[in-house]
Amino acid sequence: TMYEANYFPGGKRERVYMPPKSQKLARAEAAAFGSSFLNLLEGRYLSDLILEKKSALETWKAMAQYNKFLSENSEFYVDALQVSKILVLIPEDSEIYFSNWVGNLSELLDFMSKKNILYRVKLANWLKSEDIKDIKLLIIPYFLNIDRLTCTLIESYKNNGGKIIGIGGCQFVKDISDVYYPWQMLNDLKKDSSRLEEFLNKVYTCSQTPTITIKNADYTLGNITSFPENDRAIIHLINYKDEPDYNVSVKVDLKDIVRQISKDNIRVFSPDIGSTTISDINIDGNTLEFRLQKLETYTIVVI
Repeated sequence: TMYEANYFPGGKRERVYMPPKSQKLARAEAAAFGSSFLNLLEGRYLSDLILEKKSALETWKAMAQYNKFLSENSEFYVDALQVSKILVLIPEDSEIYFSNWVGNLSELLDFMSKKNILYRVKLANWLKSEDIKDIKLLIIPYFLNIDRLTCTLIESYKNNGGKIIGIGGCQFVKDISDVYYPWQMLNDLKKDSSRLEEFLNKVYTCSQTPTITIKNADYTLGNITSFPENDRAIIHLINYKDEPDYNVSVKVDLKDIVRQISKDNIRVFSPDIGSTTISDINIDGNTLEFRLQKLETYTIVVI
């Protein structure tokens, strides 16, 4: 479960609260990546809600709108599997307060998301063997040290054919990685487009993970979940801009996710009015292309 943060750009949670758009995004993002979102109703927001202030009521309406959608369409979320074969390992939570990795890691995850690289994340001290049994690529960024148990799991993963990309960090990461980048890797990639393409190609080659390409929507994030027993895939599209995007072009590779794509079985759902119309559907084997006429905040396409 994802919890509401203690601090927002405007101040502490007790004095300010997330506006309607942010409430929608929090729920959409959590649902798309196999989690849930919990509001902590207290302080200023609870007071404004009791007093029926407009801003609080609009926020409440947004929360109810998305909670209702997720409840009514729970079949698309309960027991859904993340299709990504990439796992980003996050340093142990004890290091969060004592190292400077947070900014670097956030920038890395933001970079990967903007390139629509599908990935999962896991805290190192919560890592278990079942978490990496189907992972093709393990990314280990900015680790100052790794405990012996986690090292053993990583070594076993590597010995069983898993691929590892290391970024900065301790000697263990450097020694075990198939590909290793220094701490300043992101800055280098931003300056050199050829190195950027090289990095992306290595990620795709090592991970064999499904790809999703989104055009005409600069701040839209995509993800794919699946229900293998039902031969069903769910494409999640989340627009982070305050205004809607129009004519969003989407291309997804569903190889090894669904056996066959049928145009008759494609359905579109959204909690937002007017965000369920798609056109220009093209199916080529396991590759699907379509155009979403409007994406306000969150839309799912069920295959």
